[in-house]
Amino acid sequence: MSDQPLPQEQVAQDTQDSLTSVPIDDTASEQPNNVSSSDLPPPLPPRKDSPHIIQPLSFTLSDGISKISAVRQVEIYSSPQFHETSDLFVNNTLGNDTIRAKIDVLKGESDNEDIQYWVGIVEDYSNQFLKGNEGIDQVEQKVISGIPNEVRYLVYLKTLQVRYKLSSKETFSSLLNKARHANGSYEYIDKSTQDSNAKDLLIILDYLVNEVGSKAEHTRVNLTKFVINSSAVINQIQEFSPEERLYVLLKLNKLYQNLIKEEFFYKVNRTLEDELTDVFKHITLQGINLNSTYKEIIGNFFNKYFEDFSINLKILDFVIFEGFDFILRLIVWAVSCNKEKILQIDGDELLEFINSKELFSGPVNFQDILNIQPEIIKYENEFHLIHANSFNSNRNELTNLREVNDDLMIKVNELKQKIDTLQTTHQEIMNQSKEYKEQLSTAQQVNEKLTQEKQELNQKYEELTMKENLQNTIKANKEFYQRNNELQQQVDEVREKIEEMKVKLSKVSPVPVEGQ
Repeated sequence: MSDQPLPQEQVAQDTQDSLTSVPIDDTASEQPNNVSSSDLPPPLPPRKDSPHIIQPLSFTLSDGISKISAVRQVEIYSSPQFHETSDLFVNNTLGNDTIRAKIDVLKGESDNEDIQYWVGIVEDYSNQFLKGNEGIDQVEQKVISGIPNEVRYLVYLKTLQVRYKLSSKETFSSLLNKARHANGSYEYIDKSTQDSNAKDLLIILDYLVNEVGSKAEHTRVNLTKFVINSSAVINQIQEFSPEERLYVLLKLNKLYQNLIKEEFFYKVNRTLEDELTDVFKHITLQGINLNSTYKEIIGNFFNKYFEDFSINLKILDFVIFEGFDFILRLIVWAVSCNKEKILQIDGDELLEFINSKELFSGPVNFQDILNIQPEIIKYENEFHLIHANSFNSNRNELTNLREVNDDLMIKVNELKQKIDTLQTTHQEIMNQSKEYKEQLSTAQQVNEKLTQEKQELNQKYEELTMKENLQNTIKANKEFYQRNNELQQQVDEVREKIEEMKVKLSKVSPVPVEGQ
């Protein structure tokens, strides 16, 4: 849209010019009808130029996706649902003055061309740089070059339209204290990050979402992976104050919550179908549901796929300016870079590759990503037309089943990772079992040897026992023999005595005794 005055203003301007350019004729009083000079109207006073009327931002079907997405983001950030209505926050009427003061400091301290460019973007509160495609194209090139650290936080605050602050009764510390004494469970936050500052930020955000902003008293909702992983990036921008980090994270949370996931997934699928027909057909023929992959990518692209912090920071820059349509282009670019490999594999191997970080393993070329120009308006119209014509009773059930299927696919992927871990553990156990078997075999051999020695010792013991018994028997026999001899001697002695007695009796009485 041009900056030309409105037609009515142009006519008024032309009229003024014509009146001021015609000289007053002194002979006018000598006209035939004898009109006196006092009857003529006084000359018009000089008119000031009409102030420039700012035209609302708009786009056409012929505009590129970058401009369409950027204009939409401005509209989204301006919408009422993106502003905090809680009593904890108040409108920051002096916020713009604060930003201007910081901008003035940057102007005075630095003559860096990039900083001056972004200062101009921050000062353009009506976003007139988005009127033409050239403006957003230049912004994209500057983002690729890198937003200077000194001005990035101001760009975020201005672009996200952060126009509120904590009330005078609240501070970041007081909110954190309230959150820790609330009924919330923050174990999932403790597991998600090791950074204490990021934990504090997420705990407050969870408190604001569930205790302050939620209307459901008994229903708690954990923060999404997108918000948790975004906080890791936001927390590393040192120029932010803790409160400003919270404001930005609140905006990003609302941005994700207001994303129509099914529409986004449909646009990605249609873009792949049009731009990479062979690849999309190959994937769908394998029965792979890409929606679960898209959901995983949206939630984890800040911590799973790119180890370079500068890459994650630039992706966040583009998301803030152009929304999730940039992630759409990022996904299509990643699939395009791996086209040949995808066509060579299938089945579980293909599914595992698509859901792995290897899909984004190559160097990131942001210019190639920006060169992807999907027809998002066309795809959105298709999506809404499809849903407008879907009045069958199974629609809600089908939607629920799809969501359940997507969640199950994510769980399946998690279980596969656990299976890999268990297989590793199983292999370790098998190795230990092998060692134990070897030790058991050695112990059995030792046991057999000891058993044999025991048998030999028992046999020797038995032999020794028999010998001892024999010796005892011999000794007993000797004792019996001696006793027998003694008894025999006694018997012999008795016999001798009897004989002697007989002899004596015979001498005393010669008469024979009866019975002899």
